[in-house]
Amino acid sequence: MFDVIRSVRLTSLRLKVVAVTTLLVVLGIVDGPAQVAQAAMVNVTNCSGDATVPGSLPYAVANANPGDVITFALSPACSVISLANQMNVNTNLTIDGPGASGLAVSGTPGTSLAFAIAGGVTANISGLTIEGFTTLEGGSIVNGGSLTLTNSSITGNSAGGPGYGSGIYNSGTAVVTNSTFSDNNAFESAGAIYNTGTAVVTNSTFLDNGATLVGAGILNSGQATIDVSESTFLDNTAGAEGSAIYNFGTAVVTNSTFLDNNAGFEGPGIFNLGGAIFNQNQMSIADSTISGNLGGGIVAGSGGFNPFPPTNHDAVVPNGVTYVTHSTISGNSQGIFDDPTILPFGDSTGSTFLVATILANNELAGPNQDCEGVAPTDGGYNLDDDGTCGFSGTSLSDTPAGLAPALANNGGPTQTIALEPGSAAINHVDFDGLNPLDCAGTDQRGIPWTTPCNIGAIGGVLTVTGVRPNSGPTTGGTTVTITGTGFSTASGTTTFDFGPGNLASSVSCSSATTCTVTSPPGTGTVDVTATVAGLTSSANPPADQFSYHGCSSGNLNKADLSGANLSGCNLNGDNLNKANLSDTNLSGANLSGANLNSANLSGANLAGANLNGANLNGADLSGANLSGATTAGANLNKMTWSNTTCPDNTNSSSDGGTCLADLA
Repeated sequence: MFDVIRSVRLTSLRLKVVAVTTLLVVLGIVDGPAQVAQAAMVNVTNCSGDATVPGSLPYAVANANPGDVITFALSPACSVISLANQMNVNTNLTIDGPGASGLAVSGTPGTSLAFAIAGGVTANISGLTIEGFTTLEGGSIVNGGSLTLTNSSITGNSAGGPGYGSGIYNSGTAVVTNSTFSDNNAFESAGAIYNTGTAVVTNSTFLDNGATLVGAGILNSGQATIDVSESTFLDNTAGAEGSAIYNFGTAVVTNSTFLDNNAGFEGPGIFNLGGAIFNQNQMSIADSTISGNLGGGIVAGSGGFNPFPPTNHDAVVPNGVTYVTHSTISGNSQGIFDDPTILPFGDSTGSTFLVATILANNELAGPNQDCEGVAPTDGGYNLDDDGTCGFSGTSLSDTPAGLAPALANNGGPTQTIALEPGSAAINHVDFDGLNPLDCAGTDQRGIPWTTPCNIGAIGGVLTVTGVRPNSGPTTGGTTVTITGTGFSTASGTTTFDFGPGNLASSVSCSSATTCTVTSPPGTGTVDVTATVAGLTSSANPPADQFSYHGCSSGNLNKADLSGANLSGCNLNGDNLNKANLSDTNLSGANLSGANLNSANLSGANLAGANLNGANLNGADLSGANLSGATTAGANLNKMTWSNTTCPDNTNSSSDGGTCLADLA
């Protein structure tokens, strides 16, 4: 709002200045004003990498006016712009590329950088691949201003000795969204991003980046801050520590997955530290999965001297503190390692705090490796499967986690590890109702937690395992109870489709496993699917199926119609052999000639129903209402009667125990 008001005021002021100046020019009192360049849409029309060639990207950047938006209309079409020299961004601008798969800005021998963004400058870059640049710092982008990078790919760049930040070297503010960093390598540290300022990374992928020393994915230096969310770190390799993230500043990691990263691991007993994460300052990790990393899942370090950048050895940071909540740490060479005696630059004990976190199967470096070194602080509701973490109280020690064998797409932007049925971690958090905040917010997939909730990174996998009743009239309106897993109890967050795009109404979920809905109109037999936070359950026939019978004659052999509203339906001649019609509304229905052999009619409303000639052999009519029903010619052999309302409105219990006298 402030910007809008400021803009309006400036516009008004400019109009007044123009009017006065024009009058003075007309009177000959002053010379005409100098022309001020205006922001414009600028098209790049050729693939030259030379800043002296009009229509090229370097030319557009070098001659940009504040606020210019640079787009691409290449003729002839091309896919690579090979730069002759780095592009210096000295004014606010936007570069809107055609897409990372459509156009690459590529380095050539002698070209050290793609973009150098000056301090105080705002640059928005999207839809580009930036590849093949080599420099000492910042292989593709050096940012001293404010950078927003979106929908882009930073790949195949390198930083030579000493070598920091092959992808981005950020000393200003950087916001990275929906981008990929792959195959970037640093001679020393920070294979993809070196951050000494403020950075936010969202929905991005770090793949196969490398660093000779530390931080193959991200190195966050002392005094720097970084926030990483909804991102994946896969197959990054550091020669020493912190293959995915090495933190010496303040870092927050949420809803992210770290898989198969390697910190110099050569076998049991021969490895460095922090296969996924190495923290030496302040770090929070929540709703994340750390799996299959060599060199350990998390090394929670000691603080001490800040070695990055190398000129900053005198900067002392406090003891390293690592907070881990609702995360799953499994299948690593070690789970969590906290031992200040062997950490570089350290001089004090690090601390790790765990809440609602699973540590399991961390045996790649040998047995009993969930926790090593200084025991973590147990914040409650944790689980280890080897007894090495010292858990007690509400936490579970030396308890099988019941994890699925591998990561999978269980919904959300990153892969996760589900809990198998019967896992001790299911609904264990806040089972005592004492800490409701432990089940606040969402899981790694973005699905709201319910109370009680699971230990680990995700709630129940979304499934539909039961539909009762499993049929109803084509007009809809049947109250249906749906059972499964992963439902959200928050109002409006869980929806159900009776066939594609056919939404049920009146959804109410009492727990993560049970919801009631009202069926929509429909036809045929359909799969009922659940949707929560953009995730839709897979079809699970026949357990998730619902059949629309339309009240017409048909074969409903052994059908579950319990609770259905069949009032006034014509079921003349239908086969309802052994059907479950308990609590069903059949008032006024035409069941003449229907086969109800051994059907369950307990609690059913049959008031005024036509049962003439129906086969009710062995049917259960306990609690049923037969007021006004007709049964001429019906087979009433071996029926079950208990508290049944007879056609004359008397009760079977006071009428000889049956209604046969009234039905004769």
